[in-house]
Amino acid sequence: MADKNYRSHSTEGRQDPYDALRSAFDDPVDMEKYHTRQVPPVRSDAAKKRQSDATVKRPAARYGIKRRTAPSGSKKAAPSPAQRIARKRILILSGLVALLVAVLLSVYAIFCIRDVLAIGVNEDSVRVEIPEGATTSQIIDILQDNGLVQNGIFCKLFAKIRGYEDNYVGGVYTVDTNIGVEEMLYLFKAKPKTAEEKEVTIPEGWTLDQIIERLNEMGVCSAEDLYDTIANTDFSSYPFIAALAEEDQNGRYYLLEGYLFPDTYRFYADSNPNDVIKKFLDRYEEMIATLDINRAQELGYTWDQIMVIASIIEREAGSADQMADVSAVIHNRLKNPVEYPLLQMDSTSYYYYNYIEPNLTDDAQKSLYERSYNTYNGACLGLPKGPICNPSLNAIKAALYPTENSPYYYFYHDSNGKMWLARTDQEHEANQAKANSGGSNG
Repeated sequence: MADKNYRSHSTEGRQDPYDALRSAFDDPVDMEKYHTRQVPPVRSDAAKKRQSDATVKRPAARYGIKRRTAPSGSKKAAPSPAQRIARKRILILSGLVALLVAVLLSVYAIFCIRDVLAIGVNEDSVRVEIPEGATTSQIIDILQDNGLVQNGIFCKLFAKIRGYEDNYVGGVYTVDTNIGVEEMLYLFKAKPKTAEEKEVTIPEGWTLDQIIERLNEMGVCSAEDLYDTIANTDFSSYPFIAALAEEDQNGRYYLLEGYLFPDTYRFYADSNPNDVIKKFLDRYEEMIATLDINRAQELGYTWDQIMVIASIIEREAGSADQMADVSAVIHNRLKNPVEYPLLQMDSTSYYYYNYIEPNLTDDAQKSLYERSYNTYNGACLGLPKGPICNPSLNAIKAALYPTENSPYYYFYHDSNGKMWLARTDQEHEANQAKANSGGSNG
């Protein structure tokens, strides 16, 4: 049993350390608070260990740093099988889309290269018409419309990078499919392929066929390209050609016959065929500008009919000083169609049999053109359908200004080129007899 007087016995002779504190607190409750706040409770070894572990595991709390903790129930859940399948499908679809884009880009690149280099293009020819004053962009659109290029947008960008300017010669062209867009554009250029020049003289009175043959022989342009251009190009920008559209051209062999002015020209080798033909027409336009074209109406003819008369004069007259008399005979017979329904000019039948019929195989066409050009044929009344050659300026002047008040309806040339004139058929036969016997002009 504990001694109740233990405290007093144990503290006898010694100062109680709590006496000073007791004196400071009147209220025993405050004293109890003090003991509670100042004297930490005695902890067991296990409690100390838990305290130590908490300190190690939560260092942020030790230094006053608040640690972020996930809210209750926010732990990320593993994807479900359906989600895994959906993700795989998305990845596969993305891969397929990427592959498709790559294929499309490859195909696009192949088409672009194909347009430039004409790789893998079958050899063929396509006829295209290039309008006068067309731009590079417009021409590429025409090429695309005709299947000559596949990607117009790329070709336009390519042409811009290459610096192609809009200086093209309008006309109809036969384009090879396997030459690439750059060479196609070059084909339409007015600039020559070489710097070599050819001087070409076209004699007065030559036919269109003769002119083309000469240009082909001189290396100016191929006959095939020239014929194709003449047959298919619209040259109506020239007023004298545009006027032909107002007339019935059925039975006319060459539209441009008569309008390729004979002169000496300088052409580049391998020239653009449209450029070549336009040079002839430009020269013709320049030369007739010196004439009074209203004179044709005064005589009661169209300008084209004057050109037909001039072409006959060119082939019938032996020299320039005979042209006005030959013109007078032609005009006189045209003005008196009752007595002289046929011109009966040798040059017209020569033109048909030498320059038209050899190129025809169809009998119906042969008949049509003979009636149109051979003035000995009973169906060819008055003038032929078109000029029979390309006359000189002197012949055109003679057609406009025949010998005034001439009474003659016939002429005949002897072997020396001398011309015999006659009023009647009887006089004409007598002149032939005299000319062949070496007599003088009666």
